[in-house]
Amino acid sequence: MWFTLTGRSRGFLLCTVLVLGLSSLPPPAAWADGEGGRVNVSGAGPELQLQRLYDEASRAAQRHEAYRRSAETQTTALRLLRADLARQRRDLRELRDDAGELARIQYRGGLLSDTLWALMASPRRDLLWNLSLVRSAHHTLSASVQRVRRNMVELTESKRKASAGLRFLRKLQQQQAAAKRDIQAKLRQARALRQALRTAAAAPCRDGTTPPPLELSAPSLLDPAGSQWTLPVHGYVLSAGFGADGSRWARRHTGQDFAVPVGTPVHAVGTGVVVASGCDGAFGNNIVIRHDNGYYTQYAHLSVLRVSTGHNVRSGDVIALSGDSGNSSGPHLHFEARVTPDFGSAVNPVIWMHEHGVNF
Repeated sequence: MWFTLTGRSRGFLLCTVLVLGLSSLPPPAAWADGEGGRVNVSGAGPELQLQRLYDEASRAAQRHEAYRRSAETQTTALRLLRADLARQRRDLRELRDDAGELARIQYRGGLLSDTLWALMASPRRDLLWNLSLVRSAHHTLSASVQRVRRNMVELTESKRKASAGLRFLRKLQQQQAAAKRDIQAKLRQARALRQALRTAAAAPCRDGTTPPPLELSAPSLLDPAGSQWTLPVHGYVLSAGFGADGSRWARRHTGQDFAVPVGTPVHAVGTGVVVASGCDGAFGNNIVIRHDNGYYTQYAHLSVLRVSTGHNVRSGDVIALSGDSGNSSGPHLHFEARVTPDFGSAVNPVIWMHEHGVNF
C-alpha cells in the first residue's frame, strides 16, 4: 500500500508493503560445520537434521534483514510525514487567524446593510466602488473559511496516515524480532546436535591452535572513539563471495573471502566485544565480535589470535593475523556478518558493510 499526502501538502511515498514470502528470499547459506566442511549426509539422520536447522536459520536471517530494511524505510517516511503535519498545523493556525480577523471586521461594520454602507458614500460615483469592496470582503471571508475547512480535512487525513504508518512500522519491528527469535531457536538446536557430531565433522586447526597470551591490540587505524567502520584486511583480492557454490561447501558460501598472504593483519571492522576466540572446526582459528548495533562479525582461518573472549575492541584494531587453518583451500580471510554469534545466521557481508559506509 502507498501512503501519500494530498491537497496543499507535499506528496511523497511512505512505503510499499513488502511481500516477504520465502520464494522471494535469497538462497540459503551453507549449513556445514564451519565454512564448509562437507558432511556425508547419505542416510545420516542427524546430519540431515543439522542441515535442515541451518537452512531454516539462514532463511530466517534473510527475513530479518528484509524486515529491518523495510522498517528503516518506514521510519524515514514517518519522519517526513510528521514534519509535513507540523507545517499543516502552522498553516491551519494562520488561516484561522486570518478568517477570524475578517469576521471581526465584518461584524464591527455589519450593523448597517451592505447597500446602506454603499449609499452613504460621497460622492455618488463611489457607490459602485464601495459595493465592490463590500462584496470583495464577503468573498475573501468565504474563501478563507473554505480554505480552513479544506486544511482541516487534509490534516485529519494526514493524521490517519501517520497512525497507519506507525502501526505498520510496529508490525515490521515485531516481525523482525520474531525472525531473530526463530534464528536463535534453530541455532540452539543446531548447537546441541553439532556438538554430538563435532568430532567427525570438524576439520583440524593446522596452525596457531594455541593463541598467544592476551595483549593489547595495535593502535586503531581510525579515531579514538571508534565510531567508524573499516575493512577487515588491506591489500586483498576478493575470492569466494556470499552465496557462491563450490565443492568445499555443502550448500552455499556463508561469507566473503579475502585472498591475502599468511600473516596479514586482520582488523575489527567496528567497535565491539569479542564473544568467541579460538579453534572452531572447519573455520579453524576464528574470532567473533559483537558490535554496538547488535550484529556480529566473524573472522576465520586465522594463524595468530591477538584477542580473547571478553576483550573490547575498537574499529580498526588489529585482532589477529590471517592464515590457512581449518577447512581452507589456501591463505585467506573468511569474513561473515551475522544476526547472532552463531553459524547459520549470516547475511550478505558486502551489502551489510556497504550500509555502514564501507565498500569492498
